[in-house]
Amino acid sequence: MKKLPKILIVALLVGFVVPSLVYGQMQQQQTQNRFEQEFRNTSEVINQARNIILNSKIDKGIELLGLAEQIQKQARSMGTAGNYTNGITLTYSAREQAKNAAMLNQQANENENLVRRQLEKTEKFLDRIRTNMPVDAGQKIESLYNTARENQRRAREFYHNQQLRPALKLSRQVENSLKRLIERVKEMNGNLEQLQNQIGRLENKIIRLENMIQNCDSERAEQTLNEVKNQFENIKREQNNKEFEGLENRLRSMNQRLNAVIEICQGTDFQTEQLNRLQTEMDRVSILIRENGNKKAQKLLKTAENSLRKAERLCQAGDSDACAANIKAAQINLRKAKKLAGL
Repeated sequence: MKKLPKILIVALLVGFVVPSLVYGQMQQQQTQNRFEQEFRNTSEVINQARNIILNSKIDKGIELLGLAEQIQKQARSMGTAGNYTNGITLTYSAREQAKNAAMLNQQANENENLVRRQLEKTEKFLDRIRTNMPVDAGQKIESLYNTARENQRRAREFYHNQQLRPALKLSRQVENSLKRLIERVKEMNGNLEQLQNQIGRLENKIIRLENMIQNCDSERAEQTLNEVKNQFENIKREQNNKEFEGLENRLRSMNQRLNAVIEICQGTDFQTEQLNRLQTEMDRVSILIRENGNKKAQKLLKTAENSLRKAERLCQAGDSDACAANIKAAQINLRKAKKLAGL
């Protein structure tokens, strides 16, 4: 077998090696170009994140931004050394850190806006309650309101100190306490109206018994009535001073004592007996109807109370027919109210 000429061998070697070298150089150039492009992209993301983070001064965001800049420097060093593949990996990592920093800032802004809206909502709530709160709301209601106002001030301090979570939690607690306060004021107003109605009915009952006692030969009945009248005067003074603690129980006790006077003096006329029985029943069920919460039943009860008061005035004036008509109306409305309340 004839040997190949040396020049042909060299030509064959060059034919294999040169294309490989050219291809390798082309691959290296492509990798370098890709690195430069990715590096520029990351630099843009870092610059955008820097403008966002440094203005907001969020510690965690500043920390992540610093980490992104550090990794980007390492990527540049890899590129300078010609290690473009690792440089690309590092610049990707730097970009992710910069994005995380910007995202963290966005979340912080959303959280801050949430807390600010909650604070504003609660403060408007406080102002609205202060405007609508009765002057004679009472020391307990006033104390609850002042406590809520102080807690809201603390929530605002938390917010200014960038303590968003405790600020949000405390302000929401204040809002809930204000809702309970409003319910308490409504309940107090309802109780006050109920007490005023009971006081009015008791006063009318005393007046009727004063007329009846003249035909009743009983020192015990007269003494009981005088004691109740003195207690009633004390209650009226307490009502003027807005002292309602335990008042309902005392009114009930006084009414029972007046009923005892009626039992002693059996010589009362029929309409007076009707009024007394109707008032006793009304006193018994009025609390139950109010607690039941049926608005229609409460409205019928109030109509019955108005008819009862009118009947009392008419009876005292000697108008028996009109008195009887109003007694009948009061009985009908009271019966309807009891039915609606399930009594």
